Amino acid sequence: MNNPLLTDDLLPKFDHVRTEHMETAIDQILSENRMKISQIADQDDPTWETLAQPMQALDDKLSNAWSVISHLNGVMNNDELRKVYKNCLEKLTEYSTEVSQNAALCNAYKKLAEREDFKNLSEAQRKSVENTLRDFHLGGVDLPEDKKKQYAELSRELSELSNKFSDNVLDATQHWFKHITDVDELAGVPETAIESAKQAARQKERDGYVITLDFPSFFPVMTYCDNRDLRREVYEAFVTRASDQGPDAGQWDNTPVMAEILKRRHAQAKLLGFDNYAERSLATKMARSSEEVLDFLNQLAAKSKPQAEKEFAELKAFAKDEYGAEELQAWDIGYYSEKLRQKRYDISPETLRPWFPVNKVVPGLFRVAEKLFDVQIEAKPEVETWHEDATAYCISRNGEPLAWFYLDLYARQGKRGGAWMADCRVRWRNLRGQLQLPVAFLTCNFTPPVNGKPSLLTHDEVTTLFHEFGHGLHHMLTQV
Repeated sequence: MNNPLLTDDLLPKFDHVRTEHMETAIDQILSENRMKISQIADQDDPTWETLAQPMQALDDKLSNAWSVISHLNGVMNNDELRKVYKNCLEKLTEYSTEVSQNAALCNAYKKLAEREDFKNLSEAQRKSVENTLRDFHLGGVDLPEDKKKQYAELSRELSELSNKFSDNVLDATQHWFKHITDVDELAGVPETAIESAKQAARQKERDGYVITLDFPSFFPVMTYCDNRDLRREVYEAFVTRASDQGPDAGQWDNTPVMAEILKRRHAQAKLLGFDNYAERSLATKMARSSEEVLDFLNQLAAKSKPQAEKEFAELKAFAKDEYGAEELQAWDIGYYSEKLRQKRYDISPETLRPWFPVNKVVPGLFRVAEKLFDVQIEAKPEVETWHEDATAYCISRNGEPLAWFYLDLYARQGKRGGAWMADCRVRWRNLRGQLQLPVAFLTCNFTPPVNGKPSLLTHDEVTTLFHEFGHGLHHMLTQV
């Protein structure tokens, strides 16, 4: 069959995408793009229609293939996919540097910006061209040839190091677990978390209970477990992931990786004429100088620290008076903070879980968005996804589709931790005048359902879901 990563489908065919399709698709797109760029750059009088729009078309085709590969690497990671992803990333980094250092293409954009009718373009179009010219400079287009090669090599190494950093964190997180056979060791842990630990043990074909470093497993132990030794063991395993400390010390150590990343970032910044990487980073941001950033952070610290010290003193006094705790270590803070909250306010996040079953929260979230933005959100279970936990949805207004998104809520093996929104497709009008609708990936790592019952979310998880959906709405409801 045809390579599913090379089709013009709005929604990727996840049921048909295989690792063998990935590098083949990237190779073909890069080859075609290189040939077309040489033609596009060779213009005496470039216009938006002959320069910017064709370049956007090339970027979009590449982005549509890469977004799927990158997403799968984040949510369905395995050794085979990791190897293909690494190969593709190297080729994309080389291509990206090559484009950003293409002097002919940069000059074509300069000609476009200098046209008399440039001011007649929309604000979004002008901003797009201005950002592109800025990015040419930041990509090293102005450097002499020997410096360009040096910059390109640094970019390649940075890409490789950043990917290695992420792999190390994922491997370290998913390697460690604590097998427990006596439920008394989990005294104080809520029943929902104990059931999840049972399910985790079954998945590893063990009896009893398994605690992992995935947040839905780690957090209840740190917050509720009466067993101080277990809290300490889990805490130390969590905070020493991918380091030279802790139970897996040195196995996935990111210490030298971070040092090499910093070294190369500084070298790139110096090549571009910046004093340091902070200045290079701020070239695309709102803050005007590193001093402005540091001033803000120092002001924030000055205003926050006294209150933090006051609250910590109150916590220490409470832990000593109520529980005889002579000193508080890092693995005690969450535990005694929760005890203090229950004493003062007679409420716990766990008592709120029954109010937030995922099969009520998600429709509630959608109703809020529908009311605010005059849209309708409908699940499309027939649409192909990468895992049974993921569902596709369509956003429409008066029956007219506006956007699509995929929702993938639960933590699992091979899935990067945290919560995020990522582009699957961006909104743009193609060379034939057809509008490509935006499509978003919305990913969380909540507690999975246990024993066929709906997942019960904490209030913090509900807040996270709304937060990420807000990013998604920004992407999906744009009119640019």
